Amino acid sequence: MSKGVIATAAGAVVAVVGLFLPWADILGLSFNLWGSGAGKTVLVLGLLGIFFAVQGDKKGSKGMKVGALVMALLVLGLTGANAPSNDGFENMNGVYVSLVGALVMLVGSIMLLLEKKK
Repeated sequence: MSKGVIATAAGAVVAVVGLFLPWADILGLSFNLWGSGAGKTVLVLGLLGIFFAVQGDKKGSKGMKVGALVMALLVLGLTGANAPSNDGFENMNGVYVSLVGALVMLVGSIMLLLEKKK
């Protein structure tokens, strides 16, 4: 397996783990992204990103590699769009973990696109 596939998969896993961590604490109540529809969408997109990365690496398909890149961009966009502002919220660890995972997924998919097939 190439480094791009490993980075894409690792980023997707980290982004999904962040869905279950606190995204905001308000008046002692903790919220995460898993409770919303966006959380389940991020999970599916992350799994699709891993699938496209693995298939793109195995078959050398540029289309599959671009699919992994598109999934990474969608995960990053959904994660960023659902991140609460800092106004009055505490303990936003899940936001940061998911954003870092999405960025690693994006970098991995770019690495995969740039790798030469041996």
